[in-house]
Amino acid sequence: MYIPYSELSDNNKIWVYVSERPFTEEEDRFIDDKLTTLCNNWDVHGSPLKASFVVVKSQIIVLLSDEVDNQASGCSIDSSVRAMKEIGEKLNVDFFNRWNVACEKDNTIQVLHINDFKAKLKSGDMTGEDYIFKNILSSKSEFESTFREKIIDSTYKMFL
Repeated sequence: MYIPYSELSDNNKIWVYVSERPFTEEEDRFIDDKLTTLCNNWDVHGSPLKASFVVVKSQIIVLLSDEVDNQASGCSIDSSVRAMKEIGEKLNVDFFNRWNVACEKDNTIQVLHINDFKAKLKSGDMTGEDYIFKNILSSKSEFESTFREKIIDSTYKMFL
């Protein structure tokens, strides 16, 4: 069942989906409708999951399942993946390219293939003072505290 993000506990399962481009206002509304429907109907073995989502800068979707009462598993995770694939097909966006790195320079998100990201760091077009968005998170508090971090403070600092 959909619950507002602010009411989620800190005991979550989190999935991050990155778009190569920002969404339009119409696409934002479509995503909101589709993910609200997913959250309202999301269950695990017939028991509802408390879930929510956040769209960051109209380009990154963060889906959260509260794990206090029920834990998302197999079939329930598959249903969220199906929903994200449907959104991706409708918007012509590939949310599943794990070679893509979401970074931010001058308040603009850039989604780069890892090799292009490394090249930008090597050339000085991006520096350790620019930002990276983590796509693997373990809790709502981690999302709130370290989702966006300076490259110099991230695991990507090895490419500097």
